[in-house]
Amino acid sequence: MKNPFLTTILIEVHTVEDGRFEIRECVPQNHRALFARAHFDADEAIIGFAASEVRTEPDRYTVQIDRDSHIVLDPLYLQYINHHCNPNVMFDCRTMEVRALRAIEPGDELTFFYPSTEWSMEEPFACHCGSPLCLGRIRGAAFLSSAVLAEYEVNPHIAELVRERALNTVKAG
Repeated sequence: MKNPFLTTILIEVHTVEDGRFEIRECVPQNHRALFARAHFDADEAIIGFAASEVRTEPDRYTVQIDRDSHIVLDPLYLQYINHHCNPNVMFDCRTMEVRALRAIEPGDELTFFYPSTEWSMEEPFACHCGSPLCLGRIRGAAFLSSAVLAEYEVNPHIAELVRERALNTVKAG
């Protein structure tokens, strides 16, 4: 997926040990992103992931894999899969695989919807993904309506927290 926000000058490209991906350093945004160097079919498990470390609190580099666990990704280069409100991959926490949500072509940036794994983010940010679906401020699933989240594939721990929130709202109302 071509990200209009990333229409930038590339200062460096790093091919990672799995030659199907590369990290690009982009300016003027001064950030890194993971790009495909191979084709992936929709719904293809494109790479497995594991935890190099498990934490009880999130930070900007962790992925929440269940209600209370946040992991530092292994392989580490997966941390460069950035947020997008119309993502092309998902971190599937049931299978511990990154899965393509639609076909991905060489040169496409890999992006995922952060609230699909994150309930409440440590460092919310203003999204500039350029998608007509852009939600603006990204803070985690806890800050999105059930209707918005229903438009995305989310992990079981997020779905369960959304159900609990709905039950608590009914009980309180």
